[in-house]
Amino acid sequence: MRPAPIPENEDERLAALHEYGLLDTPPEDAFERITTLLCNFFDLPIATITLVDNDRQWFKSYRGLDDCQTPRDISFCGHVVASGEPLIVEDATADERFHDNPLVTSERGIRFYAGVPLTTPSGYHIGVLSIQDPQARKSDAICLQSLQDFAALVVDELELRLQSAKRQLELRRFAGGPTVVFAWDQKSGEWPVRYVSPNVQRVLGYSPEQLIGRPFAELVHPEDYPRLIREDSRALSVAVDSYFDYTPYRVKAADSAYRWVQETSVFERNGRGDVVAGLGYINDITERVELEEQNRTDRSELIYYRSQLEELLHTDPLTELPNRLLLHDRLAQAVERRKRDKAALAVLVLDLRDFRAINDSLGKDFGDQVLINLGRRLKQVLRVGDTVARLGGDEFGILLPWLGVADDSVELVERLVNWVEEPLFVGDQEICLVARVGISVYPTSGSEENLVTRLLEQADTAMHEAKREGVRYRFFSAELTDRAHERLKLAADLRRALANNRLLLHYQPQVDLKSGSWVGVEALARWFDPQQGWISPARFIPVAERSGLIDRLGEWVLDTACAQAVIWLQQGIDFGRISVNVAAPQMAEEGWAEKVKEALERTGLPPHKLELEITESLLVERMDCVTKGLSELRALGVAVAVDDFGTGYSALSYLKDLPVDKLKIDRSFIRDYPGDRHAAAIARAIIALGTGLGIRIIAEGVETEMQRKALLDAGCRQGQGFLFHVPEPAASFG
Repeated sequence: MRPAPIPENEDERLAALHEYGLLDTPPEDAFERITTLLCNFFDLPIATITLVDNDRQWFKSYRGLDDCQTPRDISFCGHVVASGEPLIVEDATADERFHDNPLVTSERGIRFYAGVPLTTPSGYHIGVLSIQDPQARKSDAICLQSLQDFAALVVDELELRLQSAKRQLELRRFAGGPTVVFAWDQKSGEWPVRYVSPNVQRVLGYSPEQLIGRPFAELVHPEDYPRLIREDSRALSVAVDSYFDYTPYRVKAADSAYRWVQETSVFERNGRGDVVAGLGYINDITERVELEEQNRTDRSELIYYRSQLEELLHTDPLTELPNRLLLHDRLAQAVERRKRDKAALAVLVLDLRDFRAINDSLGKDFGDQVLINLGRRLKQVLRVGDTVARLGGDEFGILLPWLGVADDSVELVERLVNWVEEPLFVGDQEICLVARVGISVYPTSGSEENLVTRLLEQADTAMHEAKREGVRYRFFSAELTDRAHERLKLAADLRRALANNRLLLHYQPQVDLKSGSWVGVEALARWFDPQQGWISPARFIPVAERSGLIDRLGEWVLDTACAQAVIWLQQGIDFGRISVNVAAPQMAEEGWAEKVKEALERTGLPPHKLELEITESLLVERMDCVTKGLSELRALGVAVAVDDFGTGYSALSYLKDLPVDKLKIDRSFIRDYPGDRHAAAIARAIIALGTGLGIRIIAEGVETEMQRKALLDAGCRQGQGFLFHVPEPAASFG
């Protein structure tokens, strides 16, 4: 064992150390936070802020150790203080300087040590900031630079503590500074001086003779004078034998510089109780004011340093993405919000397959640049409010803090993986990455205890399972995984069905409730799959919307329905209008109305024979492209119906301003009509509303003769339902 040499300037170094007054003082929050942050940041069990005294090393703050001090001659930190340079020992048992050191040979002895000096502004190495591990480990330049950054923060904290102590001492010295006594006549706003104590010359630079007879108001700073006038009026009302403290103000000294003073005054009164003169005791507090201002400045600097420390704590130094700690914090906050609003969230752990091969073949610096570029790419593909964090190595964590339902994560994961696996360029080198993703979702079954940690662990477990199975992603819940795979398979099947023209339309007439004649016919998409049989629109329409197929499906329905309507016109069949549903995602795109016009031109259907069915929410949200498009189409003669009216975001104000021709009463209000009193009341209200606004009303889901008669009696003239026709292929109406 080799004890560290003693520095040549040891006496001066010890004097500098003792000036800080830190030895054998109780723990302090500022330093305790730093050692805690060190352990978390470097994922090590031991961290110390060490002060090297004459014959000992004493820990101002420490984590992972039992004793607060050890002898100096066996300390690692003594070597750092002696050299003034960082010391990194990756395996102490293999280092001839330390292999037989009691700190190494003891149970759970030191194997890894990294320490950087704590150097005062005067250049004295008074201590060491160190991290340690009972296990040997490798270090790198990023580790050393980060440790030096933390050491700079410790020194800043030491300096702030020292300067604060010095300023407190100065404040005590100035608090009882020399007092100048003024006596003046009470002439409001002027206060002519009739006496001033001789020490005024030492404090303000005037001789008493220069001030006696002169209005004291001439000395007051112009900015402070109006306030002093206001305070003086209050001062005159104080009780006899009492005094008044003025707010500090500035007075001009003989050298024309302004000095801050604190004044306490008592007043002389005549027989009637009127104030006739004042006696003021004035203390020069300029130094105190300047020190307080300096303290405020220092406090601002401390807040800045602490914000920098927080950023360092929560940011991955390589990619500048949030790190595991910040992801954990944001996940905890998101879970609390989801508990309140009953929505869902998802946590993803993404790992790159065979990333080590990139490091081995192209170098670690190249691999680091790949991770940096990938982090930027992930941020681009995610939504506003999502979080992408680097967990370490080639693992990334992703928080999707709000989902309508847990299944919504599937499309985001698919898009994410596709984006990751796009070719990535680092310089002129093209890299192809393969991602494996594990997903956990909330709400989830099981205990709420340690929920945040459990969600991260579940996502990590699912990621490893995805790697084992060789699949792109895996949900922790088997049920969710099966449902996600089912939806993806359904989307793929739907894409093939559209490409191979395997979908078909059924048509359901809309009739006049009195005469039974057709007033329209609604086109309804149907899908028969050879393996699965008939697939309900309630299953495949949401899949089409989420997978981006709704535009293709909608265009196919519109073209096919318009073409069939033209055939019926040529056959002399009077069907009224052909009614086509338009989904919200279709209408959210600019130019959607042009596609409708193009379909009319392609098929030759007159515009007045087409009706578009839309949902209430599109009108309530009043998207410009929706309102403008509907207005253009209505101008051509196309009618607009609001489907399922009354079940969504009913806001009646839009009906008087926006392009609507017909309201369809949702079948949920007709099912028990007229027996259900509440449903009947709503249906009658919708009928009355439409009648009053001149908007046609049609009832969906009419199945009985009683319903038909009751609706007719209530003023509803049109209906649609199994009572009249079930949806059938076009050939059934030939």
